Amino acid sequence: MTDHAVSKLLPAAIDRRGFIELLESPPPPFAEGFIAETLAAIVAADQSAVRTRIRSSTLLSFQPDRPPPTGVIAHVGRCGSTLLCRMLDATGAVATFREPEVLIDAALLDDEIVGDAIAAIVGQYAWMANAAARTAVVKLPSHVHMLLDRLAPPARAARVFVIRHPVPVVASLINSPPHWLLRVLAEHGQQGDEDRRTV
Repeated sequence: MTDHAVSKLLPAAIDRRGFIELLESPPPPFAEGFIAETLAAIVAADQSAVRTRIRSSTLLSFQPDRPPPTGVIAHVGRCGSTLLCRMLDATGAVATFREPEVLIDAALLDDEIVGDAIAAIVGQYAWMANAAARTAVVKLPSHVHMLLDRLAPPARAARVFVIRHPVPVVASLINSPPHWLLRVLAEHGQQGDEDRRTV
């Protein structure tokens, strides 16, 4: 596999042993609001989309010397962080990678492989962005702020935390619940139904 081919692969998932699954992807920036939606769109457009599975340390060895991500965005929900990402993408100089769930999974791996896993995923984002003549900015999911120090050492990348007054945040969540909250509530409701049936 050539370096050029690897630079087109978007991290999609990671298993407990640190093997990363990657999907062949169009170059960033992506039109979708979140990386999960981009991955779903790639599969929907081509059911035979190329999937590659590679160990984190091996992926790191493929990646050339590259600038680290320009910045990392942490945020509370419904604060305008997606709009900020779209504005950065529109400059033509930045490619944002929005709320990649694969990073959450990587952060939960065993200590001996978590460093390589996170470095390989973030390095892949930087490589993809650089190949498109842009720099990478990673937007974390709102509940994963503990990754900030791993992703953006102070001397290497800017860290931005976007907040909003809690009243409009709660109002927005009530009026238009996010998909992940609906999923959690549905699972909780099903568990409650099962508990009631066993009483």
